[in-house]
Amino acid sequence: MKKYVKKSILCCLFVALILFVSCISRAATLNIDYNNKEDLEKDNFKLYAGDEVFISFCLDDNDGNPDKIMAIYGKVEYDSDVLELVKVDGKDYGDNPKVGDGWLAGSINEKDNTFFFYTLDDKRSDNVGFIKFRVKSDIDRSTETLFSAKDVTLYKKVNNSNYEESSTVEGNLDLKIKINSKKGEMITIATFIAVIVAIVICILIYRRCMPDGKNDKVVDTDSNNPQNNGEDNKKEVELKEKNVEEKDVTDKEDSVTEHTKKQQNLTNKKEDIEEKLKKLTIAKEKLEKATGKIEKSENEKVESDKEHEENGKQRTVKEKEDIKETKNQKEEKEKEKSKKEENKKEQKKSKQEEPEKKVEENVVVQKEDEKTTKKTATKGKSSNGSSKGNTKKSSAKKSKK
Repeated sequence: MKKYVKKSILCCLFVALILFVSCISRAATLNIDYNNKEDLEKDNFKLYAGDEVFISFCLDDNDGNPDKIMAIYGKVEYDSDVLELVKVDGKDYGDNPKVGDGWLAGSINEKDNTFFFYTLDDKRSDNVGFIKFRVKSDIDRSTETLFSAKDVTLYKKVNNSNYEESSTVEGNLDLKIKINSKKGEMITIATFIAVIVAIVICILIYRRCMPDGKNDKVVDTDSNNPQNNGEDNKKEVELKEKNVEEKDVTDKEDSVTEHTKKQQNLTNKKEDIEEKLKKLTIAKEKLEKATGKIEKSENEKVESDKEHEENGKQRTVKEKEDIKETKNQKEEKEKEKSKKEENKKEQKKSKQEEPEKKVEENVVVQKEDEKTTKKTATKGKSSNGSSKGNTKKSSAKKSKK
């Protein structure tokens, strides 16, 4: 049990030491804010078009930290249509930015919006400096613009001439700047005054329109006095009677006016109903005419469709007949062509066969001549001479043929 208590106490001491060391050696942080003057303390103020805005840079640095931040570098982003960087005498921005106590110098580049502050004094203040801007004068409405510092790096001093990067600020340092419009405020003030005036006027009208109950009360109070005479009582009675008569007259007039209004409303309603009935009758007539026209057009369409169908059928019959005729004509033409070709072929064959026949006839004649020559060979030489002459004659005839 004692060992367990000792271990728990040691663990608690160790955790406390870690927390203490972390608090001592925590990293420095940079904060930004805005004001209408070169001061960190803010009063209740409003920014308008043409006013100057001072963006302050402050370090939250631990006094016990030996590595103090001695230089800051980063980039600024803002809406150039709302804010503009203040130039001093048209030169290198003069004392803009303005540095805090213990800081040596600061600068901002309008081209790339980079800025830096640095110092050599270890006793410098946490207020690094201010960058001065101006709200553009052409802003007519209340807006809210965003100012941010990004890519901010913090440097510590190694020696009198060298700096070393200590840490970087994670993310962007964003600052919302609210700009008011004088026109908008004037409008709100004017509306407020108009509302108050309207309320006063309504109260006055209400008092004037109140009934004369106060006079009756005054008369009643006067009647309680013991010094009143009989004449006063008579006057009071007369006044009351007059008031009653006036009320009766007004009530009658009101009833008459209401009756006349009701009659007028009834007459107006009757007239409206009659007009509506007329419109309905006209619409019915138009519908009937339209339906009649539609029926006629439909009948005409049906008839035209029938005629088209009949004409189409007739055309199809004629076309079929024409096709048959054309087919027959083509077949006859083809037959004639085939006959002509056959005749031509027969003629060619006949022409080719004629010389063959002649040759065959000559061969037959020669064979007969040979036979005759053989028969005559057995006869005498006298017959030989005569046969030779005959053969010569026959050969001459064949050559002529």
